Amino acid sequence: MKRTTEDFKYSYTSYYSFISKSFDNHIKKKVLEIGGGAHPSITERSNLKYTIIDPDPIELKKSPEDCYQICSTLQEYNEVGQFDLIISKMVLEHVEEPDSFHEKARRVLKDNGTIIHFFACRHSIPAMVNRLLPESFGNALLRVLKNRNTEAHPKYPAFYKRTKGGVKSQIQYFENLGFSIQTYNSYVGHKYFQSFPVLKQLEQLYTWILVQLKMKSLATVALVVLKKKK
Repeated sequence: MKRTTEDFKYSYTSYYSFISKSFDNHIKKKVLEIGGGAHPSITERSNLKYTIIDPDPIELKKSPEDCYQICSTLQEYNEVGQFDLIISKMVLEHVEEPDSFHEKARRVLKDNGTIIHFFACRHSIPAMVNRLLPESFGNALLRVLKNRNTEAHPKYPAFYKRTKGGVKSQIQYFENLGFSIQTYNSYVGHKYFQSFPVLKQLEQLYTWILVQLKMKSLATVALVVLKKKK
C-alpha cells in the first residue's frame, strides 16, 4: 500500500490521474459513478459503459445523454457484481450511514474490481467550520471567499462519518469491510484564501508545515484506491 501526505493543490489532479491509470483501452469497462450528477468525473467515455447513480433528480437530469442514469442512493441499488470500476468525488462526507454504503459498493463491484473515492475529511479546518456554522451562513461565507459556485455545485448536508486521512484506524476500517488498500493519499491545506494575499501566504505556510510533519490526521481531502478482496 502506498500512503502519502501531499499539498492540497495536487489533490484533484491526482484523482483524475488515478482514474485514467485504471483503464485498459482495449477492454470496454463498466463504470459506476456515485453522485456524478451534472459533472461526471470521466469526460472521455467512448470505450466505457458509464452509469451515474445520484439521488438528486435535478442534478441527475443534467448528466450527459451517453450516461445511464439511476435516480437513487447506492444503498437502494440491488444489482450484484456489475461494475469493473466505481468512483466517487466529494460524496463520502455526505453519507450518513457509511457501513451500509461501503458494503453495497463492495457488493456491486466485480471480483478484482477497483473503487476510487475522493472525499473531504472530518478533521480539517474547513470541515470543522462547516459542521459548526449554520447552513445559510456557510453558503454566504463561500460567496464571500469566492471559492465555490453553489448554483453549479450545490451544497449538501455533510456528516463526515468515517472520512479521515490515511491514519491507521481508517485503513483498518476499509480492510475490515473486505477491501485491500492500494493507495491512500492525504492532502493537507486548502485554497479558501486565494483572494486575500496575506491570508493566502499564511495558508501556504500552514500547508507546508503539515506536509513536512506528514499530518494525515489533519487532511482536508483524501483519495483512497480499493480492491475487492475475494
